[in-house]
Amino acid sequence: MQKQVGIWLDKRQADLFFHEEGEIIYKKIQSNISENKIGGGSRSSTPYGPMINTSESKLLNKKNAQATDYFQKIFNDILSVHEVLLFGPSTTKIAFLNFLEKKHFLEKTKVTVKVSDSISLNQKKAKVLSFFMTNQTTD
Repeated sequence: MQKQVGIWLDKRQADLFFHEEGEIIYKKIQSNISENKIGGGSRSSTPYGPMINTSESKLLNKKNAQATDYFQKIFNDILSVHEVLLFGPSTTKIAFLNFLEKKHFLEKTKVTVKVSDSISLNQKKAKVLSFFMTNQTTD
């Protein structure tokens, strides 16, 4: 039987549901992507002087590095999988799909992307089970 996984993904966590012989095995991966917003900077020491800017590029680079680490953790868990259902409420799933494309994962694995709202853990599990039971491939 082929190994299958459903991944509900947003920028805070990934819920992995491994489907094996009609059973679901659950694993949760927390992300470390910071949610810091750029502040206004600080005043210079001279009266009416310019503000000292905060570095947007440094914050963006930090978030990109954190996202790459997060995606790598997920990727390491799904290396031996043949089929992936990727779903969730945010655009993080598209960023993860691009990550998989760079790793040439899409060449050997079937990946389906679906839009989903924030749903409970049991609803996620049911969605994954329903998807793989109705879309069984015969290879």
